[in-house]
Amino acid sequence: MTNIGALMVGGSAATGQGYYDLQGGTLSVTGVSSAEYIGWRGTGVFTQTGGTHIVDNALYVGRAESWAPGNGTLNVGGGTLRAGDLYVGQGGASGSLNILSTEALITAENMSLGPNSTITAVAGSAIHISCVGYPGFYVYSKDESAFSHLQNLALIFDGAAPLRRGRLEVAGRDIGPTASGFVDNFALGSLFVGATDPALLWLFDDFDNGNRSSAEALYVHDIMIGPGSTLDLRGFNLYYDGLYDNQGTVLGGTPVFVPEPGSVMLLALGLGIVRCLRFFSRAGA
Repeated sequence: MTNIGALMVGGSAATGQGYYDLQGGTLSVTGVSSAEYIGWRGTGVFTQTGGTHIVDNALYVGRAESWAPGNGTLNVGGGTLRAGDLYVGQGGASGSLNILSTEALITAENMSLGPNSTITAVAGSAIHISCVGYPGFYVYSKDESAFSHLQNLALIFDGAAPLRRGRLEVAGRDIGPTASGFVDNFALGSLFVGATDPALLWLFDDFDNGNRSSAEALYVHDIMIGPGSTLDLRGFNLYYDGLYDNQGTVLGGTPVFVPEPGSVMLLALGLGIVRCLRFFSRAGA
């Protein structure tokens, strides 16, 4: 086990380069002011294929300075990653999060995807948002194509309802209940509110994600709201075309189903049920 208060992968100079490969064991960046920088000013690549990676406070994948934007890449192909705040492409830096395996268990209290960030994920991937502190999932990008892999991803919000509320940025162009809304439009694979512990989740539109003349919308294939959990749409439109299992409470509107041709719809529903069972099994592991 390695315990440190700060870690920098990539150096503090614009020409700096650094690489870290975690295959097993435990790496802990601990303390209330702890921080890990992957590509601060320079270029950094962190690859995790096993073990446990813990950052108590802030984990930056690409951190920018005015004279050196930084370039960071975080590859997670296995093991456990837990971070307080996970910033990908902070402050205009280039940042890339690549989830390479469904065996990767990623948990953060707060996650922010910057304007020059990208995310890739294999089908069946998941990110857990632990609703403590000031939890949320924010997208500050106008590049829909850089986030097409969100459709492979499940966002799972857990815990602390009703004391804390999670926030989820709605980033898609609201083009109504149509299948085209799920194409290059920040669409999400699955949304779980309270997979293992009751959660409170609010939808927000804090950033104009590009060419919008009205409030944005959220397109999600599958939605699951656990017992004792609350999803507050706050007047934003939420569209889905797969599974909708509400065992909790929905406020501020009603999710709208987007129908597909019969055979495709049944296939999507079946896949949605399989995904739900899989994610709930993993969340409770």
